[in-house]
Amino acid sequence: MRPDRSHYSSGFAHPWQPSVQVTVLAMWGVLAAAGGCGSSSSVSVAPTSIQRCGVTVTGGTSAVPAGGGSGTLTVNAERECSWSARSESSWISLNATSGQGPATITYSVQANPNASTRRTGVAVEEQRVEISQEAAPCRYQVSPSAAEVAAAGGAPAFGITAPGGCNWNVQTAAPWVSGEPGSGQGSATVRLTAAANPGAARDATVTVAGVSVALHQAGTTTPPPPPPPPTQTCVPRLDPSSFNAQIDSDTIKIEVRVEKNCKWVSSSPVSWVTIKEGRTGSGNDDVQIKIEENEGPPRSTTLIIAGLPFSLTQAGKNR
Repeated sequence: MRPDRSHYSSGFAHPWQPSVQVTVLAMWGVLAAAGGCGSSSSVSVAPTSIQRCGVTVTGGTSAVPAGGGSGTLTVNAERECSWSARSESSWISLNATSGQGPATITYSVQANPNASTRRTGVAVEEQRVEISQEAAPCRYQVSPSAAEVAAAGGAPAFGITAPGGCNWNVQTAAPWVSGEPGSGQGSATVRLTAAANPGAARDATVTVAGVSVALHQAGTTTPPPPPPPPTQTCVPRLDPSSFNAQIDSDTIKIEVRVEKNCKWVSSSPVSWVTIKEGRTGSGNDDVQIKIEENEGPPRSTTLIIAGLPFSLTQAGKNR
């Protein structure tokens, strides 16, 4: 069957137009295929496919230095296409998390606190870009650099600062010093335990995480034996018989009063008091002692002068 052109052209002021003719014929062909001339056949017309917005991302190929840094990612998309971005780790931040069309995203990376390479990703829509960061170098700091221990022993603490994953150990050639713990990783606190000292003052150099620290231990002071008891006629007297010194260095004089030909000696059991004059004497004489400045807490000692105890105390800066 053919369509009646007069029916379709009655509504137009101009003669039949070719474009309208094609459209009408196409429509008529569809209708004819569907049910023309009494046919019962049908035609299924599939919907036109819709093209999604494609987004691609490039960049992030170079590893970021351990100290931190920044980089850029290039987003490729059509102008009408919107996109969103996110970082997979807290140590990476983005200057933009959404946008439309082509764009450049700048990312900032924090310093790596560990001695191992780390990796994460930045996702833009369905696309993921991996970002890696170099491991932190193993550098060690130890504080303090030196410590003093009493003759009775002690265990001063030393702090180690190092990136996580960096191994360290404690090494000492002194048999009277041990480290606890003897090894570890990253930042930590180590105690150097010194055994009791039965003799003179001693020193040791201990290597902690590759750093040398000094350890000084005071010696055990053995008072000199007392002089033989004087005869009944040799009964000495001291003036003064004791002294309270201030913090600063000082020199004092002590008078020894005793019978003629009575011999006597003087001694100091500590290093901070020195007998300058009068180590030995006979009869009446003077003893001159020098007291060093006190940088620490108050202290006291007992000197032996002419067989008599001489009590000495000194004020300290740390009360």
